[in-house]
Amino acid sequence: MNTRITTPEQSIVYPYLPEGRSILQVSSEHPFMKLAREVAFEHKGSLTHTSGAVLVKDNTVIGTGSIGSGFHRTNGCARQDKHVPTGMAYELCLGCHPSNHSEQVALANAVINGHDPFQAEVYLWGHWWCCVACWSALEIADVRQVYTLENAHVFFEKSHPNNFLGRQEEVGN
Repeated sequence: MNTRITTPEQSIVYPYLPEGRSILQVSSEHPFMKLAREVAFEHKGSLTHTSGAVLVKDNTVIGTGSIGSGFHRTNGCARQDKHVPTGMAYELCLGCHPSNHSEQVALANAVINGHDPFQAEVYLWGHWWCCVACWSALEIADVRQVYTLENAHVFFEKSHPNNFLGRQEEVGN
């Protein structure tokens, strides 16, 4: 696959990034990023927190997941209603609980379907970093790399003035 991969600029300050780990960025044209976007919108539960993850091993998709897996569509999101900052107070909303984050749903989906995530990669659309619980799950599964969309730190960061939250359909088209 001949797709450009970029490393994040030094100016990106992630809310959490384990020592020795990195988040690489790929274009919206990358086939696994396109699929992560499709997964996000197929199961979206919220216009402001739409995200999808695709777990890939040996160039084959072994698991997919989206945040909340439809919970937000039915129940809403207490964190969103209270304007809780990214990465905080996950306990307020079952759909936002880390076990329902895109990364962890993709991992669980892979295991349920008999796939070993050892040395897999995860492509994350709709977010620009992984929380402590997701990084922990990825490290336990020995997932080797996380990829986000180029400029995800702009598109999906609530506090960034040029974000696309609520207009995610415009990103990656």
